[in-house]
Amino acid sequence: MSALKTLLALALVTSLAGYNSIIKSCSYKSFCDQARGGGSSGATVRCCFSDDCNGQRGSKNGAGTLSKPPHGLLVAALAGKLLLSWV
Repeated sequence: MSALKTLLALALVTSLAGYNSIIKSCSYKSFCDQARGGGSSGATVRCCFSDDCNGQRGSKNGAGTLSKPPHGLLVAALAGKLLLSWV
């Protein structure tokens, strides 16, 4: 059942992010391993396991250099959370 939840969440995020997108997520290693294994969607999954993976300007990953907040990513995360709570 856990693998099904992971695939559903990845499918939802991938469909919102689009083909050939990069999905960044602060998450558990097991989720990242499963998401990388199901890589037929065309999206690239990059995982981070620290508290500052979506850190401020000057951080190593560059996520803080966006000019405006990634509202689509927030919507995808909330939708995934709701979807997983229903399964």
